[in-house]
Amino acid sequence: MIDDDKTAELAPRELWDVDAAAPPDVVLFPVRHYSPTSARLLWDCAAALQPSAVLVEGPSDFNDRLDELMLEGHELPIALYTYVRLSDDSRRSAFYPYCEYAPEWQAQLLARDHDVPFRFIDLPWDEMALRSDREHRYSDEHFRVNPYPELLCQRMNVADFDELWDVLFELDTELDWTGYMRRAHEFCWQLRVFGGEESAENVAREACMLRHIEQTVAEVGGPVLVVTGGYHSGGLWAKRAGREIALIDLTPAVTTIARDREQPVNLQDKLAAELAEPPTVVDGGITLTPFTYERIDKLSGYASGVHGPAFYQYVWTSRRDDEPLDSRRFLYEILVRLREKGHVASTADVIGIESTARALARLRGREEVWRFDLLDAISSALVKEAQDADYEHPVLQVARDVLRGARRGRVDARAPLPPFVHNARRILEQHGLLPTDGDERRIELDLESDEVAKSRVLHQCRVLALAGFQFAGGTDFAARDDLSEVWEEWLVAWSPEFEATLIEAAVYGADLQEAATARVLERAQSDAGDAQKAALLAIDAVLMGVNAVAEQLYEKLEAIVREDADFFKVTSALSHILYLFRYDEVLGSADDPHLGQLLHETYLRALWLFESLGTVKDRDSELISAIRNLYQTFQRCYAQDDDERAGFADVFARIANDDAQAAL
Repeated sequence: MIDDDKTAELAPRELWDVDAAAPPDVVLFPVRHYSPTSARLLWDCAAALQPSAVLVEGPSDFNDRLDELMLEGHELPIALYTYVRLSDDSRRSAFYPYCEYAPEWQAQLLARDHDVPFRFIDLPWDEMALRSDREHRYSDEHFRVNPYPELLCQRMNVADFDELWDVLFELDTELDWTGYMRRAHEFCWQLRVFGGEESAENVAREACMLRHIEQTVAEVGGPVLVVTGGYHSGGLWAKRAGREIALIDLTPAVTTIARDREQPVNLQDKLAAELAEPPTVVDGGITLTPFTYERIDKLSGYASGVHGPAFYQYVWTSRRDDEPLDSRRFLYEILVRLREKGHVASTADVIGIESTARALARLRGREEVWRFDLLDAISSALVKEAQDADYEHPVLQVARDVLRGARRGRVDARAPLPPFVHNARRILEQHGLLPTDGDERRIELDLESDEVAKSRVLHQCRVLALAGFQFAGGTDFAARDDLSEVWEEWLVAWSPEFEATLIEAAVYGADLQEAATARVLERAQSDAGDAQKAALLAIDAVLMGVNAVAEQLYEKLEAIVREDADFFKVTSALSHILYLFRYDEVLGSADDPHLGQLLHETYLRALWLFESLGTVKDRDSELISAIRNLYQTFQRCYAQDDDERAGFADVFARIANDDAQAAL
């Protein structure tokens, strides 16, 4: 509950009370990304105001290429994909996804319909990448990490923020654009009031938005229609008006959010981060890429998505065409899918689901059966077992899959693509590996013949996670349990995700080998302190034929080995590296000087850790295997060197004379 002394000010009337006959020079239209109501009423607002320009939250560095966004051959959903490479060799990327009912997409359509300028006004990603790790730029972060919506959910007796938004905005069929403006501005103003201090990222973003707004007003006059996430609308108004928003701290009142926001802090890591020289942006790019309903769906990992994109596409179409909703179309598809999986619902079950869904809707104050009414009715009729928070029943999984939909976007063929896409296609075509629509084949490779080059290309695709390339079997160079034949089998099949994964891999470089090498380098950065993972990265590097940046890669791997304090992981790594260095003539890594240096570093680290190991309990077989790896490395690489031989013997002698060590 809110204390009596915590009374928030209402949103200023000037923010939402817009006189269409004499509108102000700037009209701030607040939206929730992927809201059919926001998108639909935006058109009504524009029809009433007749704006002189339409400005939208989006990457302003794409403004000189907006004609690409407006190509008629796009099939939604699609996304703007923007990426940067940093001076520490890390990569950061972000998406701005669009589906038909996204207000940002409808904004550019209505700008074209009104024949007025359309522009993006947010910071370019290369100016945000160092401040933010939020990959999905049209996110509901401000709505979800905020105590105000949780308090509203409690008071309105709804389950979560998504249901709250639907009740306030999507379900009210009588809501017109003026009522929406008042309600949405009031709701989002309170988000600012209870949301805590602004982040540095948000301050910079809204400053950029304001610059574009003022520049546009100076160029074309008003009214300029500004479409942003609702959290920003009130902030932009306050900054233009020179007003401060009086903040209220509700954190103690909403303990669940407070707990969710608490993260354990490693003081050593925090100090290291503060002392480290911050990376800088080296280069980057921005392009259009296909997207899918599955990726837009909130349950697939995007905190800003929606529960059931296909359902909201239907809501958008029905509201636009002034038709009533009929949820039975989804129910019948769910029942067909369940039947295909062997779960046949009886006639009584179907009747029960329909009547329960209608009853729930009426109990909740409406005639239309909504998404959560249908899910609750299906759960009541078909799910007999008790439900666990960490487990979703297969019946409900099917229902959510149907509500999600399977739509996949396509980018107009005239849209420019990053150089990587063209170069990768060319290399794949040269090796007969380019997947085509309907293509599915198995490829067997004899690595003791001239097919090693083709294998390297396939491993580069694997490391980059390009859709359509799957290692199906063959020699396992990590396990090395059968090296009598050195072969591989791959499954190459066309995937609707192939084009999107090609485009998204452009963040790593201009061609397959460069990009795959950069990806391995990035993994080396994130796998710090794990020698076993470092050795597996070395195997990947050899399989891909990495040589251009071998020195840089192996320096990183050596650093990982030096940081690992686990004797068993280090000796496991030692066995992998020994094999690559001494025996792997097929893949061309035998006697490679970079591998030799990595092997020696790992060997010395293992010896040092062995001497300080002490007594080990219940790991006898692991200990024997680890000592064997250590001895084999010594025997095959260093036994002929007097100094190495003496050092090896000294370590074992000291261990033998140390009562704290296990008996050898």
